[in-house]
Amino acid sequence: MAPLKVDSIETASGRVLGVATEQGLIETPCVVMATGAWARDLFVDLGIDIPIERQRLDMMYVEPGSAGHGIRSCVTDGVSNVVMRPDMGASMLVAAYPPRPIVVDDPTLLASPKDREEHRHRIERAFAGRLPQLLDFKELRSISGAYDVTPDFHPIVGWAPGIEGLYLAMGFSGHGLKLSPAIGEVTAAMVLGDEPPLDVSPLRYERFSENDLMFLAYGPSARA
Repeated sequence: MAPLKVDSIETASGRVLGVATEQGLIETPCVVMATGAWARDLFVDLGIDIPIERQRLDMMYVEPGSAGHGIRSCVTDGVSNVVMRPDMGASMLVAAYPPRPIVVDDPTLLASPKDREEHRHRIERAFAGRLPQLLDFKELRSISGAYDVTPDFHPIVGWAPGIEGLYLAMGFSGHGLKLSPAIGEVTAAMVLGDEPPLDVSPLRYERFSENDLMFLAYGPSARA
């Protein structure tokens, strides 16, 4: 099936009827909501308050100078709030987190030239204090995107309350790539009515109203 824009989740009498798209209704008794930074928009008409905040992350591809060519490891520095990993060739992908999250309304909104310049300054300050051999890096290009962040930086996984047939897998807060294999297995099992390989009840939607938030291993960040 070609990509389709989803307009809404159609329900009646507390159960899923289908998915309304730009090309019409796709009837189904079960929908898995894994819509990332767009999740909140689709819940407006369902009467469910999804506690997801869109936070923009800026990233930069850099080429280290001669002194930094020996660094080819993934680095996470909780002091300077910089993370990086090797990329194609000699380049590296670097992100320096700002002191406060950059909250955005539009998940497709890219960083402005001023935003990119501020991000470069954060990288330079981090390198100066922690990895000075990388200070003479060459900027190749910058990119940005939106995290779907929950109050405890952990995803929402489980059946939606009050709507039969609606399964939630969202709010991954920047670490969805690491969790996706396990979440995929659990989601498939739940939708098929099988016993899931893992107990993901601590990730249930209701934990926010129950004040039963998840523990943060590394503080509030995508490293949680």
